[in-house]
Amino acid sequence: MNLIIVEGNIGAGKTTLCKALGKVLNYEVFLEPVKKNPYLELFYKEPKLYATKMQLFLLRKRFSVYLAALKLLTTNKEKVKGVILDRSIFTDYVFAINSYKNDDISDIEFEYYNKLRIQMIAQLPPPSILLYVDVSPETCYKRIHEVRCRECEKPITLEYLQSLDKNYKDFLEGMKDSTATCITLDRNNFGEINEIVSEIKMLKDCKLNVTGCNLKHLFEDEEKLKHIDVTEDLKDVFCNKLKIN
Repeated sequence: MNLIIVEGNIGAGKTTLCKALGKVLNYEVFLEPVKKNPYLELFYKEPKLYATKMQLFLLRKRFSVYLAALKLLTTNKEKVKGVILDRSIFTDYVFAINSYKNDDISDIEFEYYNKLRIQMIAQLPPPSILLYVDVSPETCYKRIHEVRCRECEKPITLEYLQSLDKNYKDFLEGMKDSTATCITLDRNNFGEINEIVSEIKMLKDCKLNVTGCNLKHLFEDEEKLKHIDVTEDLKDVFCNKLKIN
């Protein structure tokens, strides 16, 4: 069983790579729910107002997606060879710490977020493989503003991408201590994926390790998450800043 997460900066080409790898490897692909994120455009316009609310939304969503991928992989072993995720709960921290460093998330908000994330991560098996799509912030900036030209991404600055790049590199150092095999891909120029596929196929010993994980309990949590708003616990502390009714 292989669970691969594809990580990288905004505009690095993760989604394109995920789709291509999924097709060649015959893996199921879970894409990042960009279009279903109700806070993304608001965050780019007013990060101090929406950073915390968006980060908690994404944390819950990425936890739920990771559990859904695990469930598909472990309950359909005969039919599903592997799964690929476009970003994951593991690197959700990259964006949270970036907002925290930019003072868009306060100390108390970050403490709450981090406590929640640690509790979630502690229950999950690390991915078998982490593919980091390494693209310079300058190239990402050009792709965002000159190629895909999404209206909601107009406020994205080069400085923002540079800070994300640094936080991603710091995160990768920490992931080296996990059981995940980390592979860095230089994708400043789009190219063939044959070498990537070959490298993945050669990693025969990199299989998902679910030892010690209570999968039944996790899957029950995934069902509960569909009906729970994690921002409810924040009402008393953050109601003014988050404008929660």
